[in-house]
Amino acid sequence: MTQEPEQALGEWRRTNRPARSARREVAMGAAEMLAGTPTIGAVIFEGITVTDGQGSPAHLAVVDGHGLVVAAGPELTRAAWAASIEAYRNHLRGHGHL
Repeated sequence: MTQEPEQALGEWRRTNRPARSARREVAMGAAEMLAGTPTIGAVIFEGITVTDGQGSPAHLAVVDGHGLVVAAGPELTRAAWAASIEAYRNHLRGHGHL
């Protein structure tokens, strides 16, 4: 019997998610490893790019109030890019340019 996509995703999250304490250690360890200020940039032909303090590629992440990473990866970067483009288009529309 096949599951609905939402059910399958929920099941995957329950079985593949580390314990809260383990997630906190991963999030804190990643932050401590940064050797400088991360840089976020964007160009129209690449979208958003993120680099760590040493210039190596990095990833965006959403961190909750407890320091736990709740979302990360290329999907989040694409969503941030789409939100940025939509905000800019709305700005242009509001000023009569579009």
